[in-house]
Amino acid sequence: MKEEKKTPAIRLKTRKETTEWGCRWWMEASDKSFHFVVYRYDDDLKTIYLSNLGVRKDKRGQGLGTRILQSVDRIAKKWKADKILLWCKKDAGVHYWYQKCGYVDFKDYKDPAYVWMKKEVNEKVS
Repeated sequence: MKEEKKTPAIRLKTRKETTEWGCRWWMEASDKSFHFVVYRYDDDLKTIYLSNLGVRKDKRGQGLGTRILQSVDRIAKKWKADKILLWCKKDAGVHYWYQKCGYVDFKDYKDPAYVWMKKEVNEKVS
């Protein structure tokens, strides 16, 4: 019988920061295999932003990125957000991956090589 590896839970660090745009709430997770940041601003609590998602090359293709996005979905639901926003390079492989995971292009970024993407948050979160 094949032994199944148990994947550890993603642990989040939370902090509040005041910026020129107002207060921002951060949730950050990082270990040797991945990193990502989720944040929102006090003036728009219905929108959360996903930033700096990265999975180490030798850990890709094992579902870790998908698990991270599922965690972000759960955070969005917990924070009662309507949508998750991120931006990425249009011609990068990650752009297609985000689309496959339910994100859609919705607005050009200030650099035409990049695009804003969003995912609507609904009641059924995996």
